[in-house]
Amino acid sequence: MTPEADALLAAWAQVSSPVAADFLRQRLGSPRADQVERVKNLLDCLAHRSPQQALRYARDLVAFADAGEDPAARVVARLALGNALLWSEQLEEAHRAYESARKLAELAGLALLAARCGVGQLGVLFRQGRYREALALAEAIEPVLSQDPSTSLYAARVRAQRATVLQYLGETEAALRAYAAASCCFRALGSTAALDLAVAQHNAGSLLAQLGRHAEAARVLEEARRCAQAAGSPLLAARAAAALARVDLAQGRYAHALQVFDEVASCYRQAGVPAAAATYLLFALECRLYLGEAERVAREGFRVARELEQAAFAAEACRARYLSALAHRQRGDLHAAATLLYLAHEGLRQLGREAWRAAAACELAVVRLREQDAAAALALAQDAASVWAQVGSPTGLGRALLVRSDALARCAELAAAAQDAREALRVGHRHHLAWLCVASHRRLSLLRPERRGAHLLRGVRWADRMLAWLPADLRAGLYAELADLYQHAVLYLSKRERWLETWRVVQSAKSRSLAWLLASHGLRLRAQTADSELVRQLDVLLNAYRHRLLGELQDAPAREEVDTPELEARIRDLVWRIQMHHPAFRSQSLMVVRTMRPELPYLPPDTGLLEYFVAGGHVLAFVGRADRTLSGLRVCGAQQVARAAALWGAGLRAFAASQLQPVQALRQARKVLRDLYTLLIRPLERELRAFRKLVVAPSGLLHALPFHAFADGDACVWDRWEVSYVPAGSLLPLLAHPTAGGPPVCVADSLRGRLPGAVREARWVAERLGARLWEHPTPQEFLEAVRGAGVVHVAAHCRFRTDAPLLSAVHLTAGPVTAADVLASDAGCEVVVLSGCETASPRVLPGDELVGFPRAWFHTGARAVVVSLWPVQDASTVELMQHFYDSLCAAVPLPEALRRAGLELRARWEHPWHWAGFVLMGDPSWKPPRAPCLPRSVNGGG
Repeated sequence: MTPEADALLAAWAQVSSPVAADFLRQRLGSPRADQVERVKNLLDCLAHRSPQQALRYARDLVAFADAGEDPAARVVARLALGNALLWSEQLEEAHRAYESARKLAELAGLALLAARCGVGQLGVLFRQGRYREALALAEAIEPVLSQDPSTSLYAARVRAQRATVLQYLGETEAALRAYAAASCCFRALGSTAALDLAVAQHNAGSLLAQLGRHAEAARVLEEARRCAQAAGSPLLAARAAAALARVDLAQGRYAHALQVFDEVASCYRQAGVPAAAATYLLFALECRLYLGEAERVAREGFRVARELEQAAFAAEACRARYLSALAHRQRGDLHAAATLLYLAHEGLRQLGREAWRAAAACELAVVRLREQDAAAALALAQDAASVWAQVGSPTGLGRALLVRSDALARCAELAAAAQDAREALRVGHRHHLAWLCVASHRRLSLLRPERRGAHLLRGVRWADRMLAWLPADLRAGLYAELADLYQHAVLYLSKRERWLETWRVVQSAKSRSLAWLLASHGLRLRAQTADSELVRQLDVLLNAYRHRLLGELQDAPAREEVDTPELEARIRDLVWRIQMHHPAFRSQSLMVVRTMRPELPYLPPDTGLLEYFVAGGHVLAFVGRADRTLSGLRVCGAQQVARAAALWGAGLRAFAASQLQPVQALRQARKVLRDLYTLLIRPLERELRAFRKLVVAPSGLLHALPFHAFADGDACVWDRWEVSYVPAGSLLPLLAHPTAGGPPVCVADSLRGRLPGAVREARWVAERLGARLWEHPTPQEFLEAVRGAGVVHVAAHCRFRTDAPLLSAVHLTAGPVTAADVLASDAGCEVVVLSGCETASPRVLPGDELVGFPRAWFHTGARAVVVSLWPVQDASTVELMQHFYDSLCAAVPLPEALRRAGLELRARWEHPWHWAGFVLMGDPSWKPPRAPCLPRSVNGGG
């Protein structure tokens, strides 16, 4: 806008509405059509930034024009009001404003102005889903506007809106031609039509994306975004960014799309347009559904649908019910899912939204299949496939073909089912839809037994590509949909004893998020923009969370009254978003992931890799050697291990609560450990005898088990082998990275005197290591103190949160240090010893992704962490740590130092609860400096 326009708006803002007409008369004189037209154009630009402010000024402009005698000025003022109402999503009021303007123009014999009013009415009719009425109106007013060169801009706008109507009526090629014609006109008109060009290109790009022409869509949408920015319309630029995100959504990059949709919704909310914000939250719900957040989608879908209905967005409200139905289906509530899908399907049918209706028909067919009604499912799937074929959407057509294939297979028409699955695969290849290729190969592996192996392995390769598109901590949700494919591939290969290929598929299925994080340390967003707004928001929320835990919310920087669960959810969302890469890094990060083909790690001659994987009710075990050979075996049934693990956990809890006599508890523990040894170690015992050290990579519930304490008679695994743990064998090379190796640090906190042993323990360790000691530090001092340390010893109360692992915390007197805090830092320490309770609690997400303390410290650069599997006893922990550090100061490697300490304790306390609770996770090759540890001056912190 010009300086004069800015000055007018600034002065206008100081004037109240009752005297605004007098203010405008003083600035502009008597109301004339040309003056009101200039102000209208100014308000149209303002509406793209602040619709509510533009709406207030438009009402003032109407009052100003009505005080004059010029009927054209009164018409133009009402056009300004209608535009502002339209941008504020107040559709009924906008329709009344345009209709009032049209009647005034017709009474005054102003045919061109009356036709211009129709341009605004087109927008309202389209938003209300009245497509046939909109098309008839466009055909009536376009010839009128095309007759006069002065209204060529409005004629082009009609063409653009007509194209949008054609798009929603399924006439895609005609719509694309109309968009192209309108865009040519807008370009010819230059800067005066920049906003119109942005709108036309946005709509054309969205249609191209729907047709699967993603490269063209990206170019057109990028032009739309640039035009919107050049025209000073942040809202339209945000809308173009959201359309680009829909391209990401169609290609499976759900996490990046989610970030954009959330930002665009926030942009519209801040601009005072909650209805538009709700439409983008609708797309965000879709992303969350694909990312495995079914509980959240089911909860929020109803609220979003209600907001959309209140804004008269009936079709979008049906879409919200559709997404909520999918979430209910994922949770197993088929009745709720069927009800919501039926309501969405019928509502969209009445509104004429065929594309969205076809999507509802597809998912309703899936529910009917689960209800054993194959005939109804087949009819719905065929209806959806014909609609998608007519509309020209590869994504929708591919989904319909898959559902129809499932229905045909249920009807025993296997040849036709295979044909549909092959056609879906062709669509996936043609349009680079990874999810469609994965799903098609999965079905073909069942429908074409002679090609089962080839289809499974190709499906796994496409699944790997699909997972590579997602940021690390969001990949687990999608993995839940792929687990079946991975498990079938593992079982197929293991039956044929193709153990190396089987192990590679296992690596693709295990801890890939953590692998991605470890491989991409240099590409993190946090390292590039440490002062970013997202990080600032996270700091505020974490401070609020700390104060909430301390009962000091009134002093928290975040003043909003927010329930603790909602606060925790917001923290989790921000941490996920911070871990997403800036778009500029995407090509690099994809390259890193795709070149990470899982390979057997290099091992010392005396070390063996013992890796497990649970698939199809079986536990598979792999043994890797220094010569990079590998063998495998199905060792036992998963149910047998599950029963033994349940007994182990129950026995530990009973012993800790003194519900069993010590002799009885010890007898029970020894029996369970013998059973576990028999199930998981004995089948491989002959091969393992060649090693002195074992690196154990568990799977699923096996993460909770102390393999080092499994016993064969009186001798346990620790009596024969050093043992360390790693989430997946292929992570070993990523953990064995060079580190700074700074001086050691000890942190102690008695939690207001409740843990006096923690301070004594830390003081002893600090003196033994010659370490700097921090007693009762603040959370910020804690994170600063450990930065770059060689060894970090933490003696404090730790609590693992199974419901919110990122909020697992080291509880200090001054407030908690959460796993989210650690993730948001760059600690860069080598070895972390967490001498607290349950610091390695075995919570795993789909895809065998460990969460909580170990993951957080690995992400910040640690090579190894020593953590506890269960709530440990204070006195035995102090003694174990003393033996452990005595060995470290004698330059004993980490695994051997922990083994010696545990066996020393076993001589005094026989029950494994005392001596087997701590494990080493990470790189077992780290060794302490050979120089003896000498006492240093002890410093206090905090």
